[in-house]
Amino acid sequence: DCQVRPCNSIKAMHELFAAMDITADTAWHLFRLLDDDSKDHRIYLDRFVEGCLRLQGAARSTDIHMLMYESRWTLKKVDEIFNSLEDLLKSPPQLSTLPEVSDTSNMKL
Repeated sequence: DCQVRPCNSIKAMHELFAAMDITADTAWHLFRLLDDDSKDHRIYLDRFVEGCLRLQGAARSTDIHMLMYESRWTLKKVDEIFNSLEDLLKSPPQLSTLPEVSDTSNMKL
């Protein structure tokens, strides 16, 4: 598996990104975006190259629409969770609905 290895030279890293028309700030954001599921903070070369290539052009309409869809879906789910929590807080469970404890002599704190 090819991985992007740490660069020994800051100058070489700047030259690499300059050749791809990527600023240092954009490169940092790119690494953060690409490292979403890695616990060891390694980015495989194919994923890195794909991310760099996507940054070179303007966003396509499908990219924008996909982001808008995912944003709406996430907001809907957050709203559903919020409403469920709000309902729970409005009507806490009644004592009569809680399970009964018949023998408390064996209970430890």
